[in-house]
Amino acid sequence: MPHRDQKHLNELQKSFEKARTNGNTNVILSGDFNCPDIIWETATALGPDREIQQGLVDIAETYNLTPIHTMPTREGNLLDLVFVTNPTLVKSSNKVPGISDHDIIITDLETKVHHQKSLPRKCYIYKKAKWDQISIDLKHTLEEVKEKHHQGAEVHQLWDTFKSQLQKKQ
Repeated sequence: MPHRDQKHLNELQKSFEKARTNGNTNVILSGDFNCPDIIWETATALGPDREIQQGLVDIAETYNLTPIHTMPTREGNLLDLVFVTNPTLVKSSNKVPGISDHDIIITDLETKVHHQKSLPRKCYIYKKAKWDQISIDLKHTLEEVKEKHHQGAEVHQLWDTFKSQLQKKQ
């Protein structure tokens, strides 16, 4: 949230809604939130743009996000945050000097990668294709599409005819 505005909060909320509908149960969110006036221990926002910073607190509460890093990351301010929906996954969270004006947060999590097996794909052997029959079938399909065109069929009807003929010939 480099500019701390409602637009960024709305986008964050949309992302969480998508994650929720996709069934994601464990969420990790980290980054430079640039909200120095939030006291995370009490979920209180202060400062001149209190409303925006309170919006971030509200999103964290709504989606059960627990802030796990509490040490300042820039000039005594806690700007860089790490949130999780399952704090039991966190082994440790520390900061180290960064190459910019912010410290780097290093968080060690207990996670397991879930691999989804891909379905076997079809490999067509083109040299075994019946090219003469394909040519005949395409000519018949072309004639059928032309005939419907001359009868005044609309474009989507012509496309449906062409598509159904191609799928039928497989």
